[in-house]
Amino acid sequence: MIKNVAYSFVIVLLLWACNESHIEPSPVVYNSAYFPLDSSAWRTYQATYIVIDKASEVYDTVNYFVKEVCAGWTLDATHDSMMRLERYVKSEIDQSWDINQVWQAGIVNHEAIQVEENIRYIKLKFPAELGKTWNGNAYNRLDTLEQYSFIVSDLDEPYLLNDLSFDSVLTVTQKDKESLIDKVLFTEKYAKGIGLIEKIQIDIRGDEDIDPLVNVEDRITKGTIYRQTLIDYGKE
Repeated sequence: MIKNVAYSFVIVLLLWACNESHIEPSPVVYNSAYFPLDSSAWRTYQATYIVIDKASEVYDTVNYFVKEVCAGWTLDATHDSMMRLERYVKSEIDQSWDINQVWQAGIVNHEAIQVEENIRYIKLKFPAELGKTWNGNAYNRLDTLEQYSFIVSDLDEPYLLNDLSFDSVLTVTQKDKESLIDKVLFTEKYAKGIGLIEKIQIDIRGDEDIDPLVNVEDRITKGTIYRQTLIDYGKE
């Protein structure tokens, strides 16, 4: 009788351990505080998206707010532990939030992985070191020619963003190309213990009648500019 009870107890424990609702995060790796995964954390951003097409007389600017909530651990298709990122949007600060997308983030094999709209990126590689490079699109087909390498261009630097001050910030430059007629610059900044604080994506083209004394930004004919900056953060 006692043996049967003990055996049944062991079976229950094994079944509980295999339940996907009880998911443990991946082990912590060196300086992963730049990519924290805390199921009680949230971050709010102000975002601006600009589209320019001079030939079609398109000059559109959209301003909105984004809230990203770490909503608990789950398993992805490869059975890796990933944080569920619920993303909410609103156009005015006094409006209520509407859920817009669900992303995933996790640290797998010393890589900070983020899945955005079903596209898998390697945001960081640990340990993060100044000048370190990697293929951030190794798990997708966005850069099949491998024109760009992600690089840690700043590390452990203080940074002032609007009214927020950060002691240690890491900058990843994802794309950086500039000529007299075009400019492509994608960067992301991460603060220790907080995560992403700023995202900038510039992809613009200027007049072909080149004036080397005028910056491309001041003679844009076509392109997009996106900026997302942290305005608040906390834990529930």
